[in-house]
Amino acid sequence: MQMCRRTEWFVSVLLAVIALVAPVPASAGPATDAELPTSIAPPPAGNGVPVSSASVAGAAGAVDLAAQGYVEEEFIVSGAANVYRYGADGAVEVDREGVSYATRILIRRPQSPRRFSGNVHVETSHPQYGINVVWSQTFEYLLANGDAYVSITTRRTTDGSSAVEGMKGFDPVRYAPLDFTEDGLNWDIIGQVGRLLKTETPDNPLRDFDVERLYASGWSGGGALLLLYISDGFHDRARMPDGAPIFDGYLVGEPSGYPRINSTAAELPESDERQQVQSRDVPAISLHTRPQEEYRRRPDGNRPNDRYRVYEVAGAAHADIRAIGGSGDLGCTYEVSRFPMHHLFKSTLERLDAWAARDETPPRSKRLTLDRDGSVKLDEHGNPRGGVRTTYTEVPTARYVAENSGGGICESGRLGGGQEPFPAEKLASLYKSHDDYVREVTRLVKRLEREGWLLPADARAVREEAARSDIPLVR
Repeated sequence: MQMCRRTEWFVSVLLAVIALVAPVPASAGPATDAELPTSIAPPPAGNGVPVSSASVAGAAGAVDLAAQGYVEEEFIVSGAANVYRYGADGAVEVDREGVSYATRILIRRPQSPRRFSGNVHVETSHPQYGINVVWSQTFEYLLANGDAYVSITTRRTTDGSSAVEGMKGFDPVRYAPLDFTEDGLNWDIIGQVGRLLKTETPDNPLRDFDVERLYASGWSGGGALLLLYISDGFHDRARMPDGAPIFDGYLVGEPSGYPRINSTAAELPESDERQQVQSRDVPAISLHTRPQEEYRRRPDGNRPNDRYRVYEVAGAAHADIRAIGGSGDLGCTYEVSRFPMHHLFKSTLERLDAWAARDETPPRSKRLTLDRDGSVKLDEHGNPRGGVRTTYTEVPTARYVAENSGGGICESGRLGGGQEPFPAEKLASLYKSHDDYVREVTRLVKRLEREGWLLPADARAVREEAARSDIPLVR
């Protein structure tokens, strides 16, 4: 039966008041001080920090850190963590206490503490492949701001292999100390590393830096780890000694399947409410390139104990050229997508910081428009409707394909997005002249920058790209 508007208003007010005074539920048990790792040491020499292999966590690619006044450090972090299970009532409980572990963290920080912004971005690397997508999409933003970056090597076992085995295979000498044989150690490790980075101790690699805020981010499998960390209550269970949260905000990037809480646990059913990002005392933004699964959809959160948004970006792909690297013929049916998803990664981090540090509420969730069958509605150009809009879909020059196909990196049909440039005839019908095209792009860029979807440097890049282009093509 439908309530009248007055009743709906009263219930909304009552719920808001309750949210202000009621504790945030935590399924992982009572809040406790997170343990600290017991040892932080550089790894054996081996071949040095990997810088070219995309299959190894922390690959920096072509980023010249030294030229930006940054340094890179690698450490083996050791300690003891619990392994958890679900009890008969579904609540999280300890299965095994004090299991030893050793994992790798990679730090990229300003050379001088004077350049440090106070923000540290902690990425949970992909637990299967070890890649750091958030770094690849946001490094310009982090370096320009003077932020520090930390990658935690995590684990998800598939067919007996994970990111840990991949690293050992890449350099058996350097990564011989890694001792991470149970997926269920992820949760305490994330909290322990986070607390270490906020603690004044000689073991803290950032001890000379005044760390103010810690933001956790992850993409795909890395995002799924954060989904579990939040929803299964580990955010609430592991706290700083004064009771404050370890992480001040989360970017939950297009999470894949809900992880197993330990290596042998059953999968969580889709009907379980923990599949949705649960409300906590810090903001969380979920970023997507395709529609969020229906069973994970929930309303926006606008209360102190529930600050939540979802942004689905029209035209983007789960993995684009920046995330997967490579050039030339990559074996895909379409050109690998060059849609600038990194612009939205960066503006989302900016929104997260503004929400956590200054309580600046971001725009409401932006979702793609769906047909009755759940598929994404397409416009007359074959691009998705709804969601976060950019010049690439509003002033289009190509059709964007979320799931490329073919061989090579596109063999799975899901990882490499594609683009199909419009033929000259279509471009000529859309834009009277090159100046006409540039004017339309510039007009929209101004609005996107004003609304916060584009940061100033990226707005300038979009305008310059349009000016350099040969749109419309001359036949």
